[in-house]
Amino acid sequence: QYITAMNNDILSIPIVPQLTILHSDSATVYLSSESKKVLSKYGIITAASTPYHPTSNSVAERGWRSVFDLARTLLSEATKLSGFINNDFWPQAIQHATLIINLTNPSHGSSNKSAFEIITSKSPTIILSKLLPFGCPGVMKIESGRSKLEPKGTEVIVVGYSLISQSYLVFN
Repeated sequence: QYITAMNNDILSIPIVPQLTILHSDSATVYLSSESKKVLSKYGIITAASTPYHPTSNSVAERGWRSVFDLARTLLSEATKLSGFINNDFWPQAIQHATLIINLTNPSHGSSNKSAFEIITSKSPTIILSKLLPFGCPGVMKIESGRSKLEPKGTEVIVVGYSLISQSYLVFN
């Protein structure tokens, strides 16, 4: 289902080439006979890097390092800002870091465009203008269950963005 959705939604855009090779580490999830069967159905072949040799997969390793370095920095700064953001928010920091990198870092090639620009043909400026710093304080509106004299909002910490709607993920 995922591959079908990916091929229909993303890869049908003329500027994105059809997925033909899935290069990964030697993880069994990608090299299992079931995975190979599904991938071959769509004409996708698998290629694996040498186990325990990150130099054979250097582009991916550098990408992960960039994401983890940025996430580590986001967590550190959020801890200073809020006082109670800790390593329990590591997944949200990774998601936030990935979003920032996909919106800002130029992809490989001569286009000098971010991944977001290549896939959508839109500038990320509008989205970037709405990004809030990871771990910043905010106020969430209380919709129901309050009396007339109770506060209309509660203080929260912004820890990310929803993947299914245009909303913030907050911690109370």
